Amino acid sequence: MEHSSGNRLRALSCWLAAAACCAHIAAQSRRPQAAFIPFEDARPALQHLANLIPDELRRKDATALSAFWPEWTRQADARIRARLAQGDEDSLVNLLLFGTSFTTQPRLTARQIETIIGSSADSAVAGSRLDAVTEARLDDFIRAAAQPNGRERFLFARSALVARGFPLETVEGQRQARAYLLRALARVLKEVDTLHGLIADAERSETPGAAFATRSGLYRARGLASDTSLAPNFAIEEALKSLRAAGRLPVSMHRVAVVGAGLDFVDKQEGYEFYPLQTLQPFAVIDSLLRLRLADRSRLRLTTFDVSPRVNAHLREIGARSAKGQPYVLQLPLDASEVWRAPFVAYWSGFGDTIGRPEKPLAAPATAGAVKLRAVRVRPEFAATIEPLDLNVVLQRLELAQDEKFDLVIATNVFVYYNEFERALAMANLQSMMRPGGLLLSNNALVELPGSRLRFIGETSVAYSERKDNRDTIVWYECSD
Repeated sequence: MEHSSGNRLRALSCWLAAAACCAHIAAQSRRPQAAFIPFEDARPALQHLANLIPDELRRKDATALSAFWPEWTRQADARIRARLAQGDEDSLVNLLLFGTSFTTQPRLTARQIETIIGSSADSAVAGSRLDAVTEARLDDFIRAAAQPNGRERFLFARSALVARGFPLETVEGQRQARAYLLRALARVLKEVDTLHGLIADAERSETPGAAFATRSGLYRARGLASDTSLAPNFAIEEALKSLRAAGRLPVSMHRVAVVGAGLDFVDKQEGYEFYPLQTLQPFAVIDSLLRLRLADRSRLRLTTFDVSPRVNAHLREIGARSAKGQPYVLQLPLDASEVWRAPFVAYWSGFGDTIGRPEKPLAAPATAGAVKLRAVRVRPEFAATIEPLDLNVVLQRLELAQDEKFDLVIATNVFVYYNEFERALAMANLQSMMRPGGLLLSNNALVELPGSRLRFIGETSVAYSERKDNRDTIVWYECSD
């Protein structure tokens, strides 16, 4: 009798697993598809930003422009996605400059590079000083890429360099890779110098908000990088607190979207990469909403929009692991040499408490310098709430039923890669996916055109540390009826 009961239980278990699998497949088949922005929805941006639109659009009359629009959106989408290659190159340069796991050379940070560049009026002198600092690191980097030994970042570095025609198993291939990385480094340092000049000019402007507007589109000519960090998530939580105090939060906060979830490849501010690749913001948003009691955990669903195949593959892998009951561990190193503000330290100390439990952190290499360590083991049920979608929010949207539209959209360090015209198109796409009363929170200024239903309603400014520029302003946009 017990044997028969056991068989029935096993059969029931198999049936339930099969049913869950079928439900998952059915849900996948019902997943809304990305659609390009219709011409009529893009018309306000084309009319009001006529001096900023691409030449191939400006040269056409209204009839020809309407006919050409579907083709142009596909071409523009391909161009944006092609920028990922340069973003990957930027990530390699960041790993070369700031990484600590592959070298015994002293640690570098973006602050040190800015100091070197800013300390000399002669860019050639500054460049030679950086060359001296990076020379030994470059040799170590090439060796690590030639023999990755299972390390994710250097498996990526090796594949990227080999794809460019540099056989790393040969002395000549390593020489070519070295020359390529030096060219990429020179490009990045020149860009950094140029961008600092643009910010300095904007800060001297008498126009209100000029500096923030400049920063909001600062990387519009750069590649799309997937790097991410913890700090902006603290600013998002502070913005949510401010919105709650102002009585501006939606009644429901259960359908949430994150634009550009990102991967913690190497944080260029802190220079840490001694742990596996990880994504932070989806979990940070879930953690904040539950900590602040702004969402019901049983109803909360989070969708990510990203154009990076690497980011989307990582997020899908998280989902597959959560289906097997496997947790996701987040490493949270904090530079002990930085003078952090107390509220940020409190956020870092409690991060993840609502979605997981403390985990023993990985040890940092000696080259990482003074660093505080924390780790959080995220429970599988929270990873299971994340649905990654390949979607270019500048040119695409999901066609959603009213009850599927988003209550909250988070977009930090995303729109900085786009110009005003592209940001206006993104606003049109986002408002089409948001329900009335829904909120968009971004640390970039977006373009509000006449007739837009997404309107500025306030902002929250947050300082992370005592360093002058280590801060963020989160702008609040509300979607009207």
